[in-house]
Amino acid sequence: MSLENAEKVRENLARRRLKRRGFELSKSRIRDPKAIGFGSFSILDVRGRTPKLVATLASIEQVE
Repeated sequence: MSLENAEKVRENLARRRLKRRGFELSKSRIRDPKAIGFGSFSILDVRGRTPKLVATLASIEQVE
């Protein structure tokens, strides 16, 4: 399994875990690798779509 594919699998697992708890994982739209926030994710409350946490995928996995 390639590194890129493994990252996508981890992302999908996190999405499914959060969905079961009533949240949604949203990937940052920033495309510049040097910009602050590049590669980060937001956890959104499904009901109000309000951000609850902004972090990297590794940080999100540690919380779960």
